[in-house]
Amino acid sequence: MSDLYVYLWTVSCRLSRVLADIGVDEEMTKCRRRAWLSIETMDNFYQRRAKTFYHFGSQSEGTTTLGMDSDVDLLINDDKCQVILDFKDWKLDMNNLLVVKQDCSPPQHCYLQILRPDIPTPATENQVEERDVFVDENCRVFMANTIQDHQIREDYRAEFVKHGPSKSVDEDIDVVYAYHCASLPEECQFMFKRPRKGHWPTEEIFASARKCGTFLVPQGHAESYDSNKEWRFSTSTIERTLMFAMNITQIKVYVLLKMIRKSLLKPIFGDRFSTFDMKTTVLFTMETCPSDIWQENNLLCCTLYCLQTLRGFIRKRYIPHFTISNVNLFVGKLSKRELLRLEDIIQSMIDNKLICVYHIDMDDLGRRMSAFQCNLVQFETAERIDNQRTIASSMRKWVFSILLSQLIQIQVDVSQVCPNEALQRILSDVRHLFHLVDTGSQYEQIIAKPLIHMLFSHIASVNASEGIKNQRRFHRDSFGMYSLACAEVDVLSSRLKFASLCFCLEQYDTAKDMLDYCEGLLDAGLWQICGCSRQISVPAHGNVLLKVLEMAETELLRTHVAFSVVFGRHELYCMPEALVYEMYRTIDDDDMRERIPIRDGWMDLAIVDPIPFLYYLQYITFKQLDQSDNMSAALHKLEDYVMDHSDKGCHAETAANLLGHCYELAGDHWAAYHYYCESREKSPNNNAAHRHIHRLKPLFCSEESDSDQPNTSDDNDTD
Repeated sequence: MSDLYVYLWTVSCRLSRVLADIGVDEEMTKCRRRAWLSIETMDNFYQRRAKTFYHFGSQSEGTTTLGMDSDVDLLINDDKCQVILDFKDWKLDMNNLLVVKQDCSPPQHCYLQILRPDIPTPATENQVEERDVFVDENCRVFMANTIQDHQIREDYRAEFVKHGPSKSVDEDIDVVYAYHCASLPEECQFMFKRPRKGHWPTEEIFASARKCGTFLVPQGHAESYDSNKEWRFSTSTIERTLMFAMNITQIKVYVLLKMIRKSLLKPIFGDRFSTFDMKTTVLFTMETCPSDIWQENNLLCCTLYCLQTLRGFIRKRYIPHFTISNVNLFVGKLSKRELLRLEDIIQSMIDNKLICVYHIDMDDLGRRMSAFQCNLVQFETAERIDNQRTIASSMRKWVFSILLSQLIQIQVDVSQVCPNEALQRILSDVRHLFHLVDTGSQYEQIIAKPLIHMLFSHIASVNASEGIKNQRRFHRDSFGMYSLACAEVDVLSSRLKFASLCFCLEQYDTAKDMLDYCEGLLDAGLWQICGCSRQISVPAHGNVLLKVLEMAETELLRTHVAFSVVFGRHELYCMPEALVYEMYRTIDDDDMRERIPIRDGWMDLAIVDPIPFLYYLQYITFKQLDQSDNMSAALHKLEDYVMDHSDKGCHAETAANLLGHCYELAGDHWAAYHYYCESREKSPNNNAAHRHIHRLKPLFCSEESDSDQPNTSDDNDTD
């Protein structure tokens, strides 16, 4: 056995184990995919949006690590619009766009001609309302790829940063707005028709890929004079199908190449040499290399094969697209001098058998590799499990927060209509969810069952509020719906809403019993999670992290997760008065300018973190029961929470407002004023604290006036 063979085998085993330690193994890859496909399903549940959401890229592929800190890649398709290749595919009452290619059209690009919605003929300029259109010499009207830019600026009230076709207004999320074409154009059938040297992709993969269609994304060719007019074909769904067909060794090779690119090549070439170039290289290598070489003890060799493929592309100054014909991914990116330098670097990596991996800081890869001895002692199992728990908890946090965001979105939507219509809309959503429970995919079922019970809780609350408002007897069926929701959703939110209702019905003993029960649930350790646009959660309790790998999502949700408590406009009469102020946090023009319309609708609701709301409900309930010792204990618990979670809670400013209100009820207006001011410091805009402070000022003036008056009681007695 040669020394080279021993070296390659030894380093391959080390690399494979280290990559598994940092979360690149079958279990964590499935965890990431399951989470993001569940999130994608949740995003698409809310059908009134008339949009379809897709999560592409490394997050949903499961090809990232904690140290890579990958963005979320979101593609949003407009369901009211379809792209067609032929007039025979035209549909009535749809926004139909016809693909038009000319002799001068760059590869992978086309124009989109606007058609009439009532008959299958081209639209004329006076029939088109859109601003971003252009007309050619034949009077054909085309849609420019800047058509969404005005809407994005209006929705987000901010300028965006462009990364290719994506438009980012958030450092963590890149958004692409696209139109779907159900048919594959000729150039997007390249993968199916070109000669192939190897066994891969298989016929099963081809069969799935042919059903995917393509997207038209707003990006012109890098060297085009009409870059604002052209649209690019994107085969993202086909590419995801290919990535999901990879085995774990192929995924590890791809992740390792991404780490090399980001750590060693990006500082030199920036994003002009991209992750997509590495992905394309891996796909072509998989196509040409036999399937039996892709083994974990051959990981280093497989990575070297990919680098050899890349070196060949660089020498030709041409890296082809895997699924679309006549596309050179190097065009408009790297200069000839940069390509020569890149070739030298890649050749050096090949010659040195990737010794460079020992110098990668990302995820401590180099240190972990160096920690092995010649006998291949595995890295500490405890650290590996900690990494897995961190990844799993991150994925679960996303799933749970998006689940709650669906409830928030529904409540924002129905708050604009009357209670009866709101209930009809919610019941329609419940019927759809029951259908998903019976016939939906595994991802649809993950969201359907908990969301049904969350909506039951909301329906019960709306009914109760209307009953109290109209002085009707409270219907016992609503108690049953609360009971069902309390047992089947999360640990606290529905129970706290029920306790709040009991308080408003003046059933203080029942409220006290429920709150005592809720406080007993805190001992197991809870994970407070919100679903508003802030996307902040209180860090998971240690007990939760220990179980995050062992429990299914629904079980973890039911036993260890505490959602923020959400009240809508139709629940005013079953919530404490202090929370009503939270629905009116937007006061002046400065507040309105700070709000981002597309994601800050939650500010018209009352949302509070569950644990401080528990302590607040205890205080006001004990006050009604005249239990001063318990009142004092609840106040101190709430005060300790506010002090300890000043920068951790999603709605820390609301918790401080509740604490201020407790002191106000106790008659200590200066302490109340202090905590309202502290709340304002945490969140200067869109904060109900401004209303509380304004409300307290006359009380201060009155108290100061009384204290300044001379004591004349003796004179009055004399008189």
